[in-house]
Amino acid sequence: MKLRVPWRKRNKESNFSSLESLLAASLKQMKPRPEFVKNLRRQFTGEPARKVFGIPAKSLQTGLLTLGAGASLIILLFAGIRVVISILSALGLLHQVKKQMKEKQTLTPPKAA
Repeated sequence: MKLRVPWRKRNKESNFSSLESLLAASLKQMKPRPEFVKNLRRQFTGEPARKVFGIPAKSLQTGLLTLGAGASLIILLFAGIRVVISILSALGLLHQVKKQMKEKQTLTPPKAA
């Protein structure tokens, strides 16, 4: 298989086998430390951390996120209640003004011309 290097012209190509032989000559094989292997194996096969909604349960971030979500929900609830009360009071005020105008029209006799 041939490797094309973007900064060279298209007709200049390198061979993967020569690249592999160059890497093999310059790099030496080494054995990983036993502690590293043990830690890696424990991470892959170990017991997964307990999660709540996909977030680790024992973290400060989870607590702050939950607290912020609860506060946002309470603020949103109070804002919604306030909007409903405002709309109802505006409708009540309009109804009262309309009722007063009808009473005025019925109490005042029409003027004779």
